[in-house]
Amino acid sequence: MVQGNIAQVTTGHALTALKVSLGVLVAYVVAKKILRVDRFWKTLVLLAAITAVIDFLIHPTHVGEAWSEAVLA
Repeated sequence: MVQGNIAQVTTGHALTALKVSLGVLVAYVVAKKILRVDRFWKTLVLLAAITAVIDFLIHPTHVGEAWSEAVLA
C-alpha cells in the first residue's frame, strides 16, 4: 500500500490493513477447523488463498484487473 515507505502510512492505510488482517485471521481459523487441515503445505495454501480473497474483497486495486493485485500481494 505504501511500497515500504512507512512515512506514507495514514489512518486509512492502517484501517485497511487491520480489516484485511482480521478478516484473514477469522476466515483462516474457521476454515482450518472445518477442513481439518493438518499438513504444513496445506496450511500455507489455505492461508494464501484466504488472504487473496479477503484482500480482493476489502482492498481496492491499483494494478491491472480487479483480482490481480490481490493475487500478487
